[in-house]
Amino acid sequence: MSKKTKATTDFNLYVGGKTGAFKGVKVDYNGIIVKNLQNVEILKPESEISFLSWNENKECDILIGTVNQTVKIYDIEFKAYSTSFEAKFGTGPIVGFARVNGAVTTCSGSGHIKVWKYKKNEQIQFSVGGEVSRMKEFYQKEGVIGLGGNKNDFKIWDIERKEKIFCAKNVKKDMLELEVPIWVTDLTFLPDSEYKVAVSTRHGQVRLYDTKAQRRPVIDINIENQSLNTITLCHNNNQVIVGSTTGHLMMADLRGKGKILHRYKGPVGSVRQVAAHPKLPYFASVGLDRYMRIHHTESRRLLFERYLKVRLNTVLMSSKFGKDLEKLDQSDDDDIECVDLEGENEFNEIFDNMETVRSEPQKKKKKIQ
Repeated sequence: MSKKTKATTDFNLYVGGKTGAFKGVKVDYNGIIVKNLQNVEILKPESEISFLSWNENKECDILIGTVNQTVKIYDIEFKAYSTSFEAKFGTGPIVGFARVNGAVTTCSGSGHIKVWKYKKNEQIQFSVGGEVSRMKEFYQKEGVIGLGGNKNDFKIWDIERKEKIFCAKNVKKDMLELEVPIWVTDLTFLPDSEYKVAVSTRHGQVRLYDTKAQRRPVIDINIENQSLNTITLCHNNNQVIVGSTTGHLMMADLRGKGKILHRYKGPVGSVRQVAAHPKLPYFASVGLDRYMRIHHTESRRLLFERYLKVRLNTVLMSSKFGKDLEKLDQSDDDDIECVDLEGENEFNEIFDNMETVRSEPQKKKKKIQ
């Protein structure tokens, strides 16, 4: 493919790395195209990308948050950064974005939320009173967010009123009468109901809350020996994909009492984030092993993988993703893994150019008579 074609590619995935690298990715039936969208020569350790989000539901531009609390906005149409500003409030990385009356809203790891407006007297800012690992916006109702963190159970807030709408209650004590530790790592709102939210925890739980029914989770799935980093909703809205710190990808069913349905092969390092298509059976995952992978949610097949050279924190999937991948689903070979190998060619070239080292055969020692 020519350089001109690559430059005008419409990407359907975007990833952010620990080095601050921001890459556009196009995945289709023919393979994978990757392009750096950030000048790597100016990157610093504090440039690490901590969160990616669509600025609005129209998917026209992307909000990029970093560990040093810088916000960048990338314009999809013009393929360039439209603005950048420091969003210093509280401490820790930016862990989530929201929109309030068109204004960008950030949440820091220390739990400080601020609505960034040009007129300072119109800015809204407050603290939620605890550490936050992830904040996400409820897209069906502007200004409503869900969040949680270490020793800070899941809550729903109204930003404009600075009020808690819902505060989760911990599950009952364990068999030793000890409090079950709390550490919410990620969450996802169920679109069919404004009252249901699924969360993942660092202690291996997948929980479903019905905020209109009760404060405790209505479903509590415990995954032994796993520490979960991320959760995303599948296309059927009854199942979620979760990723763990030990490289496990699993599907959990949120119907009935809840259970683990599938496990997916591929990752060998911590899975930092997963993103699923809202209507098609595909999801993407990234992690510290530097790979981006595409799986089919139902067949569990690994469709694509690509080595992206940097440890990855975040992935964002466009609604345009996957429209031409149906050909892969119709394959007669159940064991086929349609994997893009361009990333591995870099290693092949290195090894091919290495000088072969031959060890001399060891001389046999004479036996002493």
